[in-house]
Amino acid sequence: GDDGVHCNSCGWNYDTPFWGMTDKGKCIQTNNWEEVQDWDSYLRDPAGNNFFDLAVTPTMNMCGPVHAKKDLDINCNAKFTKEELILPEELNLQEWTIEQIICAGSTQVEPAFDQLCGKDWDKSWDEIVKSLFEPEEGQGFEGTLMDGVCFALKRVKDLEKADTSNDCANLDKDEYEMNMPIELPTLGMGMGTSAILIPLFSEMKNLETMNFGSFADAGEAMMEAMGMYDMNALLGWGIANNLRDVGMTVPRAFRMSRFSFTADYDEEQYFCQNGEAKRRCDSGCDFDQCRISEADVDIDLQCERDECNNCAQRFYYFNQYEKVEFDRCASCASKFDEIIDNAVLKKIFRNNVEAQYICNEGWVAEDCNSRAVCDYKSGDYTIEYPNCVEDRCDWPTYVDDGEFYLIGEMRKWKPRRALLRTTNVSRDTIRKMAAELSVM
Repeated sequence: GDDGVHCNSCGWNYDTPFWGMTDKGKCIQTNNWEEVQDWDSYLRDPAGNNFFDLAVTPTMNMCGPVHAKKDLDINCNAKFTKEELILPEELNLQEWTIEQIICAGSTQVEPAFDQLCGKDWDKSWDEIVKSLFEPEEGQGFEGTLMDGVCFALKRVKDLEKADTSNDCANLDKDEYEMNMPIELPTLGMGMGTSAILIPLFSEMKNLETMNFGSFADAGEAMMEAMGMYDMNALLGWGIANNLRDVGMTVPRAFRMSRFSFTADYDEEQYFCQNGEAKRRCDSGCDFDQCRISEADVDIDLQCERDECNNCAQRFYYFNQYEKVEFDRCASCASKFDEIIDNAVLKKIFRNNVEAQYICNEGWVAEDCNSRAVCDYKSGDYTIEYPNCVEDRCDWPTYVDDGEFYLIGEMRKWKPRRALLRTTNVSRDTIRKMAAELSVM
């Protein structure tokens, strides 16, 4: 807050456009549904975006995992013949054990690479990332994903033939280390997303110093405590311990060599020059709210919404090339009488040329029409009011074998509704009732 100790509260239904703001003047009201009843007065969603840049470089030292895989392959080749490790085109799970399938996959990396990627596949990581944001013709996301798989398989295939002893001391770093930099294009996010991502990503710089091998240490400690460390004894396989070692070398080989996140706040994205918050005006205009007289019927009326005034509509037209505000929308709002014969005004419609009335107790709207209409086209603004007539309906309690019920006191503005719970009511009786209703 202002004193550096206490927080400034925006209050309920308010939010700030950017994380860490302490100026109460930056609070933006997000809804006012408890304060208003008219749809036009409901607050639209705040407009604006915060823009962020994210660049990460995951790095994988393939030496340890590939060296552990070589130990796995030695045990696999000792247990199965070469022919037993060739996967058939149609795999019969009743004839193949899980152990045999794992060994076949581990020992057949080169044939799998040749089949999936092609012997001549040799794309760089930069080419793969570029295709993710600028896909080549005919290659969708699936093709880019397959290129990522081929990128990893190629490194494994090449290291299988290399000397990986002593942590690949005899190899150049580029031969066993995979750097996979990704730099996202500048992206925008609204207030809601910013409130989650900005504080989260801003604290993730420490990924660069994080020891991911601690996950493997914790996993091994848990397995020791649960008596599961000897996987060969647990599963009855001859390769289970080798499989465990391959899995544990992966987090130890991983590190985040770069994590860069920056987010920028632009006040003009969120606030207008008059200090009002900008609103997201996605919907079009309601031209029904601007009825025009016959004198203006030739005007090409157009409309726009004001993002600085809760998306209020502004009607306009062009006089040659000059944009002219149209301020002659017809309105009879001040002309509708509050009280008419046997009825009172209920509401004025949004178009300002029609209103609805409620008939007094014991009266109903003639022809079920409770609407008053203003003659705005001619310009004299005369009003035709609805006519309320005496309610003379007298519903019976029983009709043949069916009980007849009145529902609610809805007679204030229309004839009372009725519900007939039928058991064996004849069609003639129903037709008679329908005819009586039509008379009303």
